Amino acid sequence: MEKKRDFSTKNADYTLHYGIHFFKSKINDLKNYDAIVLETGFNSYDEFTYQSLRNTPQYQDILKKNEKLDEPRPIFFVDVPPIKPLRKY
Repeated sequence: MEKKRDFSTKNADYTLHYGIHFFKSKINDLKNYDAIVLETGFNSYDEFTYQSLRNTPQYQDILKKNEKLDEPRPIFFVDVPPIKPLRKY
């Protein structure tokens, strides 16, 4: 079962898909999104490269699907602080 939360701001609509870093995150159709924001974990951003993230189980399907789009979506990488209730996902 996919865990996600939809929410909006004044200027945009969002869907937050919860993921676990050791498992593949799945988004069926990236065409429905204007941009992709991926959570990268607790390391320094200097340690991440697009290629290293592309080869991680959590992101590889999403990034490869995005590359195949006629108009690939912009991708942003952030770190979301751990929240105890999310740990059960």
